[in-house]
Amino acid sequence: SLHEVSEIQTTKKMSRSRCVWGVVVFCGTVASASTPHGCYLDSGPTGSNQPGRQMQHQVCEASGMCASLSRESCAASCKVAGFTLFGVEAGHQCYCDNTIKNPTKTAPASDCNVPCADGGGCWPAAARCPTSSNAVASAASRELCGGSDRLWVDAVASMAPSPPQGPCPVMPTMQPRESRNIYNGTLIFESGYLDQPYCQVNPHTKEWTCTTTAGPEHEGGNSEHMISQVSTDRGVTWTAPTYVEPPAEAAYRDNSYGTLAMSASGRLYSIYNMNLDNITTLPNGEKCGRTDELGHFAMRYSDDGGRTWSTDRYEVPYRETPLDMSNTFAGKVKMMWCVDQVKEAPNDWVIYGFTKIGGYVQSAPQELWFLASDNLRSEPNASNVRWQLLPKGDHGILPPGVTQGPPADPKGDVLEENHIVPLASGGFYVVGRTTQGYLAATHTNATIEDGLPLESFAPTGYAAYWSVEEASKGNLASLPTATPVRSVGSMGYGLKNPRGPITPKRMSNGQYLLLYYNNAGSSFGQRDPYWLAAGLEAPGHGILWSQPEVVLYDRYVHTKEAGGYPDFIQDPEDASIHIVETQKNTTRIHKISEGMLAGLFNQFHAKTIVSGYDVTLSPGSPAPALANLFPAIGAWAQEEQGFTIDIAIPTGTGGLAKGTVLVEADGHGTGRVALVVGLNGSVSLELTDVNNHSAAPASCPIETDPLCTAVLRTPAAHSIGVVVDAGPMIATFVVDGLLCDGGHASSEWSAGWFWLPPLGSFGTPSVVTATHSTTGGFVYPRALYTSDVVSNHRSRM
Repeated sequence: SLHEVSEIQTTKKMSRSRCVWGVVVFCGTVASASTPHGCYLDSGPTGSNQPGRQMQHQVCEASGMCASLSRESCAASCKVAGFTLFGVEAGHQCYCDNTIKNPTKTAPASDCNVPCADGGGCWPAAARCPTSSNAVASAASRELCGGSDRLWVDAVASMAPSPPQGPCPVMPTMQPRESRNIYNGTLIFESGYLDQPYCQVNPHTKEWTCTTTAGPEHEGGNSEHMISQVSTDRGVTWTAPTYVEPPAEAAYRDNSYGTLAMSASGRLYSIYNMNLDNITTLPNGEKCGRTDELGHFAMRYSDDGGRTWSTDRYEVPYRETPLDMSNTFAGKVKMMWCVDQVKEAPNDWVIYGFTKIGGYVQSAPQELWFLASDNLRSEPNASNVRWQLLPKGDHGILPPGVTQGPPADPKGDVLEENHIVPLASGGFYVVGRTTQGYLAATHTNATIEDGLPLESFAPTGYAAYWSVEEASKGNLASLPTATPVRSVGSMGYGLKNPRGPITPKRMSNGQYLLLYYNNAGSSFGQRDPYWLAAGLEAPGHGILWSQPEVVLYDRYVHTKEAGGYPDFIQDPEDASIHIVETQKNTTRIHKISEGMLAGLFNQFHAKTIVSGYDVTLSPGSPAPALANLFPAIGAWAQEEQGFTIDIAIPTGTGGLAKGTVLVEADGHGTGRVALVVGLNGSVSLELTDVNNHSAAPASCPIETDPLCTAVLRTPAAHSIGVVVDAGPMIATFVVDGLLCDGGHASSEWSAGWFWLPPLGSFGTPSVVTATHSTTGGFVYPRALYTSDVVSNHRSRM
């Protein structure tokens, strides 16, 4: 059988390919130079007076007035500035000029497909109500403002003033200046396409080095190539990009999706996909739509922190398995890609995960595999670095519920983009994205020396939260994968995620962090916001995860990623933790709030009432409402802007009539905030600002999801926390210490949290009243962390 082939293979120098690609010429309709109009190619750094840009005067970007961009508003700004042309780009950039630099560089109108940041209407209350009366119009009916490196140009005189928005609230003009706002990160680089910035910190020089996939077009486009950048001041500034492959190679042969390893001496190894054989057609003769996941794993090294790279290129070899032999190319071409970070493992091994693909381009069947080296950290000669493909045997890890054998998966379920994490207690934890709406996970107690045999891994299930109730007892070893109400079939409750990127990593305190999207989906969409959970090792589970926090968000342009293919950097100087990410064309670095991290790392045992509340609620006793208790959601002014209502109820909602008020702050025509019992015992949040704009229609209320409602209906005491977070403009429910996430992925609830419209002030009601249906609680004039609400709940247990 194939697994009898030698498991250990040595890195070898790679010869140049037999041929190179020709230059790709973009074809499009050439507009008249005298009357520029339509969609144009645009590239280069943003800002005014940038030579690579079509228009030389930038009015605004997303961090400023472009937060409410429309074509009309951009045209008006250019008119005031005395220009005759305006251009909008990527939904959140406005440019002005009297000419464009290269009118022949046109693009199809369909490339200018990003909705304007003004929203084109009111926002959806929830993903499950796409047709509600306050939902955002579909992309097809919304005004569009260019695309990624695509500039929509028109004459200022062609734009009439915008019609009034009707009942929709006006979008605020400024983005929040807080750490979670994606646009407030430190800029590393901007380009046509950027992805997967993976980093290493050199323990000798203290320098930070990141490699990133870059390209002039888009994901899967021509001329993708690896670049490296270095920071000598702990992420504040970064060098200009350096090509990992020589520019001539990078221009014609895809090299992409790299990961970064470091030897004990500080030598860096960049390992990446490379289409060395220039495969451009499928076996049936059709042209490949993308070629960046075909070919080989290649490797170059750097002895100066990533400023220059070795002259020689080396192959990272791996043995072929049945999936390779039966793929779309019948084994003549390997199909694979890696999104994992290289991890150090016991006994000086390094290891990373990758996905083998059976169906072009990313279709089932797929399997998860790992490449490990026992001497990369110590071997001075790159040609002598050894690699081993794991698990030993013929097959890799499959999706939850899928068994090996023809057909391997009649439903076409996909498990891909795996990450392998060495556990301090021994063994490994593996997590990856699926098309089932959850993150898949498995674990093994085996060692690399054992060959990580497939049979040593637990059956693939779903990544799981720890039980809040069991955690309060402090016995991690006995934790169930979830509370009984949160079960999905026989595999246990899982962390929700669409077909989008995740990143787990172990921190210096021994705990783990995980970035994921916390909403279900089988497709590549809905990658906003990014959520962060902390993890602890648990016998029998590998790792169990905390309730999550919103850590990065794009406040208005939900069509883009709120960070993607990220890495964590932990600063050895002060142990601060940073996220490096891209939005497909901009690489940024963000320091995570120390308060958020402290809450997550202590969430397992925290059980005190969080201080800082302005109102203590007692049943039937109106409490005075202080000024600014309920600040506006749309106009942002300060960190943690928002409010939190955290209450307890004595006997559940099952016996309460629909419409029963639990908490109310009513300004009698000048704003209202209330928690009200809804249909079947749900609890809904009712918000009306001083302009009489509501957060949601009665047909689509902001309410607890079916599983959280089922908990609340049980005849027992319960905690209900509602957090209104003005940063990302999101409302979350936390019931008995569990963040409501919508329940089963196959339900209409892809998520249990809600986007909010940009409402204004809720006024200053004279009192806040908790009815006799509660046992009291607190109102905080800020958006609490999820961890705070968990702590409050546990203090009542």
